[in-house]
Amino acid sequence: RYNPESGYEETGSFHIGDYYTSENNEFFRMEEYADIDGDGVRAELDVDSDHPNNDGLPDGAEDLNHNGYVDNGETDPYNISDDYSANFNPVETVEWDAPSLVGIYAFNEINVGNNVTCNSGMHGYCQIASEYALPYAVSVGVNSTVGDIFSKGNIQLQNNAHAVGDVHLYSLPTASVSPVLSQGASVTGTTSEHYLGEWPYLVSDDAHHSLDGKEFWNNLIVNMGETFVLSGGESYGNIVVHSGGTLKLGTGTIRVGNITLNAGSRLEFMNPGRETVIIADGNVIWNPQIVNSDLQTVAKGFKLIEYAPGSIHIEGDWAGTIHARWCELTLGQGKKTAYGSFVAKKVNLGEGLTIYRVHFSPIPLTDMV
Repeated sequence: RYNPESGYEETGSFHIGDYYTSENNEFFRMEEYADIDGDGVRAELDVDSDHPNNDGLPDGAEDLNHNGYVDNGETDPYNISDDYSANFNPVETVEWDAPSLVGIYAFNEINVGNNVTCNSGMHGYCQIASEYALPYAVSVGVNSTVGDIFSKGNIQLQNNAHAVGDVHLYSLPTASVSPVLSQGASVTGTTSEHYLGEWPYLVSDDAHHSLDGKEFWNNLIVNMGETFVLSGGESYGNIVVHSGGTLKLGTGTIRVGNITLNAGSRLEFMNPGRETVIIADGNVIWNPQIVNSDLQTVAKGFKLIEYAPGSIHIEGDWAGTIHARWCELTLGQGKKTAYGSFVAKKVNLGEGLTIYRVHFSPIPLTDMV
């Protein structure tokens, strides 16, 4: 480590932010010394302090709770030996999307309720992945079934829960992670342990994004008996569709601050399967009926990206990808079927929910639907 007083590198075991003085042989935890590499940026904000080319594991992914210290379950932003191996590359890097075979991806916990099934078409049951390094990263409820599990923390399968596939656990060499199986629970494949730096996915980034100027955009209100066609390129500060109102979505990207689709509202995709993206930066209340009959086709082309922190509760019909890096996402409190892929800070799947994983793969404009 770097001693800012002496100007020399010193060896030994140090917490990030520790300061050592040889005069009285004492350690002090001082926040102002969290920037040990001397580039003017604190560890949790730095790109990669311990790698000469800034292309190893980002500091924000090593200091998981961003407190400036190396806590249990974390790697050291100033120690390259616990970073990626020199020849390691993620299996898949995605932005504003889920990895291609993963149905549920969370940066914190995944809580699968009782009697939940995550299907993945020809691939059997869908994969789930959690980057949460503290127990329990993944909890699968009674009589629920998922596919392969990727986790940086412990997992638990409650009574008669099943992982139809393999369990991959990623941790530091000194950590102990394992699946906890209750009565009748099973993992049909193998359980393997991996080095934390070999986590196979890089999903989006840690940056906070916002829609500048949204407070100056017009509002859209669709009342009972009214129909409004919303096209790509349009922006609104607030969109509210009341019971009995119908919102038709065209292709393209739509930007909105807050969106509220109330119970009894209707949502129609005018070109199902074509690329239709809503970027939100505020509250999302989602409780509409989707009038299209083929929800799997709708899901291929629709995506909701949420910039704002908070929570999203999907209570109405859902077909598409959700990417909500800073939100707690809850599915299955109302409707018990959902199509798509889901990325969020934390994911809760309600009791009795059936998910059909559909990857975001819009139909090109040159193809016929």
